[in-house]
Amino acid sequence: ALLVDEITRQKLDKHYEIQKNRIIGKATGTTFVFIGLAEHTKDSIKSYENYDGVWVEEAHSVSKASWEILIPTFRLFNIFMLLLAILIPSFHILLCLISTPSAKILLL
Repeated sequence: ALLVDEITRQKLDKHYEIQKNRIIGKATGTTFVFIGLAEHTKDSIKSYENYDGVWVEEAHSVSKASWEILIPTFRLFNIFMLLLAILIPSFHILLCLISTPSAKILLL
């Protein structure tokens, strides 16, 4: 909702196709996909392996099981990971940082 609001505020609506769980750039095909980690398995999340960026909201509350599904999926060289955490990083977040050495990671 925040990203859609910002697109509208910036008057960029004509450049994006806004769907229920994704936003697609009309000119470039850039795609933002919104999924919940809790509802995925190792097999169902494999379809995201070619994505080159991951944005994890409330990363401090992501379970170890979810990190174990997420990390092997995004092994592309130079992947960008944005992890937003309210609390001090947990073991699971630190595991993510260590497990993806080629990733560019920003922890906020």
